[in-house]
Amino acid sequence: MIFNFTGDSTTNVKEPYVFKTELCELFYKYGADKCPAIRHSYSPEYYTLLKEYKSQFTDILEIGVGNDCQLRYVFEYIPGASLRAWRDFFTDANVYGIDIDKCINNKKIEDYILEDRIEAVKKFKLNSTPTIIINKKKFDKPLNYKNLKKTLEKLI
Repeated sequence: MIFNFTGDSTTNVKEPYVFKTELCELFYKYGADKCPAIRHSYSPEYYTLLKEYKSQFTDILEIGVGNDCQLRYVFEYIPGASLRAWRDFFTDANVYGIDIDKCINNKKIEDYILEDRIEAVKKFKLNSTPTIIINKKKFDKPLNYKNLKKTLEKLI
């Protein structure tokens, strides 16, 4: 059983954690820190945004997969945990992951990433992260669920 600690620092009342979504369960199953039971509260938000399109995506790319050092606070973390969760959630899609750790030891890849980043900054006038590019166009509206959903619906 998984517990949340609630209350102030003096009481620390233990309450069972209730998984709110299928993604919460998958991220927990594989040990990804995107699950509120482990660390971050991303999975409920991801689920709200993506559940309607679950069977429509054909390719998923996660940039920044994580490594043992970055995620040392996750007990027995295995790199690629979130990739396995995405694979189980998007059953009809190819799931890919890239992480800079594997690239920094290869000068050619590092140079390519740097050149690509410089080109993207110029082409899309990037000035912050995250920046979302959809079909080679910068998503310029305020980044919220309503705007992103409306844009994605036009594309599907």
